[in-house]
Amino acid sequence: MNWIFNDWFEYNGEMYFYHALNLCPGKYNFSTNKISFAPELNKQEIYENGTLAKIHSVENKAFFLPVSGKSVIGINMSDYKTEVVDIDANQELWGNYAFSTIWNESLFIFPRHKSEVILLLDLLSSDISLKTIALPYKVHLGCQINEIVWLFSKSGDECIRFDMSNYTYSIIKLNSQIIGLISIDSDNDYVYLSLEGGIIKRFDVHSYKVEDVAIVSNSKTYYLSTNNQSIILLPDLSDDIFVIDKTNGEVNKYSEYPTDFRYVGPKDWYKYLGYKKINNNKWYALRSANHYMIVDDKNGNITWKRPIETSSKEDIMYFSKKEGIVHEFNEVKLAQLIESLTQ
Repeated sequence: MNWIFNDWFEYNGEMYFYHALNLCPGKYNFSTNKISFAPELNKQEIYENGTLAKIHSVENKAFFLPVSGKSVIGINMSDYKTEVVDIDANQELWGNYAFSTIWNESLFIFPRHKSEVILLLDLLSSDISLKTIALPYKVHLGCQINEIVWLFSKSGDECIRFDMSNYTYSIIKLNSQIIGLISIDSDNDYVYLSLEGGIIKRFDVHSYKVEDVAIVSNSKTYYLSTNNQSIILLPDLSDDIFVIDKTNGEVNKYSEYPTDFRYVGPKDWYKYLGYKKINNNKWYALRSANHYMIVDDKNGNITWKRPIETSSKEDIMYFSKKEGIVHEFNEVKLAQLIESLTQ
C-alpha cells in the first residue's frame, strides 16, 4: 500500500501517523526503514472525526486535529486511552486552521475563520481545560519563534504578535502590503512569506520591516520551508522544487531526485505539508511522494529516503482482520489480492 499522510509524531524512536485516505494507523521505524501497521492506535474516535490536518505531541501524549475543526483527539501512548475535546473551529471542509502549536503543556489553536485563539490547558493532566482568547481580526497563517506566534492575514498591512507566555498580543503595522499570502515559515530573525505569483518576501521580527527576497518566474504557488542557508519552495499542484540562496537571493530549480522518485498521492493535493525535526533534520510527511524528504536545518541539504512499505499480503491481512473486507480503492488492487491469495 502507498502510505500517504499529512503529519506525524515521534514516540519511543518511531514515527506514528494515520493514512490520509483510509485513516488506518501506521508507524515507521527509523532503524529498519520499515513501515508497519499500528493496530494499537485503531481508535473509533479518529474514524468518527475524519482526516487529520495536524498532529502535536508532548511527552507520552499525542493530540490530533481533524480537518473538520470540530474537535481535538488525545491519545495517551502509555495505555492508548483516548480523550476528545470539542472545539469550535469548523467553517469549511478543510483549511480551518491558521496555525497550531504546543507551548508549556498547552495546545494553542488559531482558527482561520474566527477571530480568537483556542487553548487546551494542562495537556498532561487527567482534566484538560478549554479557554478562548479574542483576537482583533481573523488571521490566515501563523508561525512560531520561541514563545511568539506571528499571525498574518491573507492580504493586509498589519500582523499580530501573540505572546504565548502571557496570552497577550500587539498589532504590528507593516511598511509594505502583503497580498495573496500562501505559506509562511521562520528562522530566528525573519518570517518568510510566499505570495501569489511566485513572490517571496521576508518580515524582520526585530525591525518590523517587510523586504523583497525573490520572484520565481513561473508564478506557481508554493509551500515555503526555510533553514539556515536557504528557502525551499515546495510545489502544491505542480511538480518542481526551487531553492533560494539566503545570501544572494539566487533561485535554482532542484533536480537531484532519486531515480525511483515519484508522486503517488492524489493529483489535486499539496505535495508537502507536515514535518517534524529529528536531530536538526526536518522529516516531511509522505503526503504525496514515495520518499521522505529530509532537510538538514543547518546547511539546507536535501536527502531522500524511500521506506519499505507494507506488502499487499500485510495489507490484506490487516484490513480483513479489522473489517472483514478489503476495499480496492484505498488499500489494495484486485490483482494484488489475487496474487497474494495464490502465493
